[in-house]
Amino acid sequence: MDFQVQVTVTRENRGDLPAIIDFSAKAGAKALNVFFLVCTGRGQNMTDLGPEEYEEVLNYLAAVEKSSPHGMMVRARCAPHFLRVVSMHNPENSLLKGNTSGCIAGTGYLRISPEGYVTPCRYMPPSNGSSNLGVASLKDIWSNDHLFRSLREPVYNGKCAQCEFDRICGGCRARALATSNDAMGEDPWCAHIPKEGKKDAAPVRPVWTDVAQERLSNIPSFLRPMIRSGLERYAKAKGISEITPEIMAELKNKAGVQGLVQMEGTESKTTRSRGRGAGKQLIGVTFLSLGLLNAMFTLKGGMEPDAFIYVFVFLGVCFLMAGLRK
Repeated sequence: MDFQVQVTVTRENRGDLPAIIDFSAKAGAKALNVFFLVCTGRGQNMTDLGPEEYEEVLNYLAAVEKSSPHGMMVRARCAPHFLRVVSMHNPENSLLKGNTSGCIAGTGYLRISPEGYVTPCRYMPPSNGSSNLGVASLKDIWSNDHLFRSLREPVYNGKCAQCEFDRICGGCRARALATSNDAMGEDPWCAHIPKEGKKDAAPVRPVWTDVAQERLSNIPSFLRPMIRSGLERYAKAKGISEITPEIMAELKNKAGVQGLVQMEGTESKTTRSRGRGAGKQLIGVTFLSLGLLNAMFTLKGGMEPDAFIYVFVFLGVCFLMAGLRK
């Protein structure tokens, strides 16, 4: 039976990581996920690594990731700095391709408390100003809540504002909130010193053509920010100033994700006039494709199936049935 190993690294056990990795690989684990403690809530008084120790462990994991024993996947979790460290080791690492970002809080993930409060991350406790499902719908909160919106178009403070890795890392927003009461503040657990003058000028974002923007609008809203971010990062890395349907198709083909960026049938008025039924069937097929791809990558990586797989499949079936009724 396929299985994975989860471990939380602390000051007391960080020296045991090589032995843990060796034991997990020999036992046949498909993946080893090394979680980093986020000292908030009940964990705020627990012993955690210091910034230098944090950096040392991340560098070790980045080195192991390239040559993990027996093909076992080794990943750092709750550690957005990992992608920054991986990039410093090898800018062409496959982990940095596509829509990867350091943290998906507020962009591809949210938390609902037992009281109905909605926050971008489980480590961000609800406050008096937090949105609540008793007052607003989940769709409205996801789309319009100030904190969620600020995480999708971040304007960081402190050294995170000057960091050259802000697009792939962005630091841990929960740690920033816990230590400075500013969700957009700098992450105190990051030891990286940004390059001087690197962010003096605001980065120029690629321009979207009308047709590309229309295609993006057809992607489900909860995926849209990740797709936009991934495409803009890809365009910037290639020195491309304008995002067109051709660029979207190029990245889709490289990532091997069918139906994620381009939703067929939106090219012309003739296609769009086929009616809502065809549109719902198209959305259903897209959701089913996302579910199958998610399942495929999950099983390939030896990970446990997550809720997104079931949500995608459920929504796909619902939209297909609704479309067939038209």
